[in-house]
Amino acid sequence: MANQPTTFSERELEEHIVKSMVNMGYIQGDYNDYDKQFAIDRVLFWQFLQDTQQKELDKIIKFNPHGWQDKILHRLDRVIKNNGVLHILKHGLSVDDATFNLLYPAPLASSSQKIKDNYQTNIFSITRQVYYSADEPRKSIDLVLFINGLALLPLS
Repeated sequence: MANQPTTFSERELEEHIVKSMVNMGYIQGDYNDYDKQFAIDRVLFWQFLQDTQQKELDKIIKFNPHGWQDKILHRLDRVIKNNGVLHILKHGLSVDDATFNLLYPAPLASSSQKIKDNYQTNIFSITRQVYYSADEPRKSIDLVLFINGLALLPLS
């Protein structure tokens, strides 16, 4: 008798994928951290910027002590809507006199230690059951891959 294929429920399959990705170094995100308006994981987005570019954040905070996060998010949203997520990952984000890298590319073997260290600060994450619609709050995407808090790839 031939081996029967293993069958998974949808939930089991999602859990298996997440566990595999976590074993490869991804962080398991929390769907409660997802911001529907800006399509980001707010916790991981701000964690990445604060851990890697606090001096650039301070430039914005200095002149916008109460609305600095909104200022950055609205600029992020505008640039993504005009140019796409890949553009912002490649070129970064400028807000007033601050410039943010939103992805540190994979280093070459000959790259400096600083470039290698920067790459290690990237936060790759996967989140299950992301509720993405403000109009239809019960709609969700099964899995979403994020880089530095930016939604990159929905898997449904």
